[in-house]
Amino acid sequence: MTVAEHLRARVAQWETSGKRKISAKTAERYRELIKNQIVPHLGTKPLQKLQASDIESWHTTLLISGRKGSNGGISARTAKHAYRVLSKALKDAVRHNLIAKNAVSDEGAPQVEDEEIIILTNDRIKEPLLKLTGHRIILVRYSPYLRGVRRGELRHFAGHRWRATIAAVFLRRLWRIR
Repeated sequence: MTVAEHLRARVAQWETSGKRKISAKTAERYRELIKNQIVPHLGTKPLQKLQASDIESWHTTLLISGRKGSNGGISARTAKHAYRVLSKALKDAVRHNLIAKNAVSDEGAPQVEDEEIIILTNDRIKEPLLKLTGHRIILVRYSPYLRGVRRGELRHFAGHRWRATIAAVFLRRLWRIR
């Protein structure tokens, strides 16, 4: 059994099992990490042959050149998320006697520097929103700050020129901007 096969099987199991059940959204994120960050580098390796040195070189590769479809590495936070998925799956492999030792446990997770979170008030966000009204970038750039806007609603607006006006009206209503 390869690393990829085991990871896919574990996510399917976690998604349906009772005690260790994960949400559909979590399963989707795990599959994305598996597809983009784990399988391209470790997927074909037999599960029993995975070693700490493989994990170490995987971390380095992710951080230097692991970005899918472009140059550069992924963030340390994304690498840490991928590490956690792999670690969880390998813990299950040890528990089910598929492997004797978890190779991930010998290699620590990538270090993530904590960033100070800046909370924007309505007054501080209105000016940039007004300046960007009518531009598609507004939905991508400021979507994390929009209270009450669901992901599906943002997706509905993104990518369509004629929807920019609707988005501006929606945002004005949301923020009561006159």
